[in-house]
Amino acid sequence: MNPGLIGLILFAVLGAGIKALDRAYDDRDLDRRLAFLMAPFLASLWIYLSLSNAMAATILGAIFLSSMLTRKIDNPAFKFSAIIIGGAFLLEGFEMLILPLIFLTFLGSLDEFAKGYAGRNKLQGYKAFILEHRFGMKAGVALLYAASSLDFTHVLALYSFDLAYEAVSKWRISYHGTAQGIAREEYS
Repeated sequence: MNPGLIGLILFAVLGAGIKALDRAYDDRDLDRRLAFLMAPFLASLWIYLSLSNAMAATILGAIFLSSMLTRKIDNPAFKFSAIIIGGAFLLEGFEMLILPLIFLTFLGSLDEFAKGYAGRNKLQGYKAFILEHRFGMKAGVALLYAASSLDFTHVLALYSFDLAYEAVSKWRISYHGTAQGIAREEYS
């Protein structure tokens, strides 16, 4: 199955949802209970996309493996999702392209380390921009497309995932604060 427009939207929903889970636990600007309830939905979406074809499974598998290798699966919602995805992999098996999986996992891990380096060293300017926005994996899928290992719609799928992820990173989630503000206004 070629992702098409619906697939690109699903990849974007997955990227945004994963970042929302992360923000619920790291930034605490989303209710953690809501985030935990979102986890099985996002894991199911991940599984659906991974079972759709080998290219999608390869991209998502690289994201999953690089997150595991860099210890980014660090909150209860992520751990719950990882168990669901891991169980589906063991039960169903995801058809993946092995060499691209290794290549993208390596680049994804480098991206995570680079983002941490930029944050720890408070880099500014173009260096911070490049390191904080995980250009390794983006360049990697473009190279795989150039080598005819991935088709263009899967390049767009990763980019839609990543753009939605970055959008939620920049957008201040106001659920928690808004709910508290509304409660204060009702009782004043």
